[in-house]
Amino acid sequence: MESDLLAITIIPESGGKIQSIYDKNGKKEVLYQSERAEFRKSIYGSNFEFGDVSGFDEVIPSIDACFYPTWPWLGTPVPDHGEVWALPWDYKVFEDSIVLSIHGVRFPYRIEKKIEFLRENSFRLSYRAYNLSDFDFDFIWAPHPLFVCYENTRVVLPPSVKEVISTCSLENRLGEYGTIHPWPVTETSIDGKYDISDVTNPMYAGKCEKFYAVNTPLEGWCALHNSLSGETIGLSYPTERLPYLGVWEGIEYDHTFCVDN
Repeated sequence: MESDLLAITIIPESGGKIQSIYDKNGKKEVLYQSERAEFRKSIYGSNFEFGDVSGFDEVIPSIDACFYPTWPWLGTPVPDHGEVWALPWDYKVFEDSIVLSIHGVRFPYRIEKKIEFLRENSFRLSYRAYNLSDFDFDFIWAPHPLFVCYENTRVVLPPSVKEVISTCSLENRLGEYGTIHPWPVTETSIDGKYDISDVTNPMYAGKCEKFYAVNTPLEGWCALHNSLSGETIGLSYPTERLPYLGVWEGIEYDHTFCVDN
């Protein structure tokens, strides 16, 4: 899909993912691209890191690998990052949009995703979820874009976000799982004052910081802003349907910074 300012590449056969959002004005890629020599197509049931680890995937019906908690699917295993990121999607191309769809494998649901431009510099993703059974089906859905972060990039969260909670168990500046920090500046034993929003500073090896807003943001948006170029990438969403806001800041292949909102 293409406008005067953006070119969007979609790979239906590999999770229906948006592989690339190319900024024609800035002549740069917005989404993280794997540095492997060849594209690694996702495989159902595999861990996410064994796929291409790039672009913009969908996560449903769970984020982590787990077992479904209630009857009639009690104990059914859910793969890492869910099912649909590793499945081929059907698609139809219309004059002003592309519509993709996928059925669950171990669970009776169907997801539709519509992609359409709103303006030259923005596009909308619209989703529909269908329960194909006579029983309630509980699930988690999360958009999973990996954004490239150039130097001088900051995470911008709404004014109502005052605190964030660390949910990463790996060694990082934000401490163990469950540690609560003021947003955006906190204190750490390593750095003293530490600006969590500053993605590329400090640039320490193996950076992996994952955090959520402690409360549901009143405003349904989040963004990345580069103070050097003045460019901003933003996401907006309905908080009544998506009450949680999480961010992962990390390094792929030891030197490329990326953010997952």
